[in-house]
Amino acid sequence: MNTIISLCPFCGGTVTQKSVLETVFGGGHTASIQMNILVCEKCSERFYSLEQNNRLEALQAKLENQQTEGLQPTGVSFKVV
Repeated sequence: MNTIISLCPFCGGTVTQKSVLETVFGGGHTASIQMNILVCEKCSERFYSLEQNNRLEALQAKLENQQTEGLQPTGVSFKVV
């Protein structure tokens, strides 16, 4: 991905590309995906390309439709009540 912005429009901090673990929720499921995105060094705001945004939205729709094939189970999640 080419860096489109170098300064954060929110705080003026430096924006750099980083590898982050994104978490997506849908249909009672949670999926994690490693992505290289732009992140502000100062305020931690994240910036996504259209392709990255579409990939996250597609993953969320897949989870909401209970389509978990191709996803690797990694454990069990619990909710504190």
